[in-house]
Amino acid sequence: MPFMRGPFYYENKEEKLVAHINEVDGVYQIEFEEDGNRFATIKYPENSITYVEDAAFNYISGIFTREDVLRHAEKTNEPEVI
Repeated sequence: MPFMRGPFYYENKEEKLVAHINEVDGVYQIEFEEDGNRFATIKYPENSITYVEDAAFNYISGIFTREDVLRHAEKTNEPEVI
């Protein structure tokens, strides 16, 4: 499976899945993309960068699916679902 990993960027080119990790006001978040379209952002206010990187890798690996992302985004205090 061809994966690309940057400091805060994970991509599965075959499945067209991308996870961008950002830090906003000291809170890590992941912006999730599928087929070039961002569909959700999940904030991780109480988690380490290691945890967030694992979540991003799980998404591009197919372990954490689009449905899982949307379900998790709905449980956060300030979900951004596009």
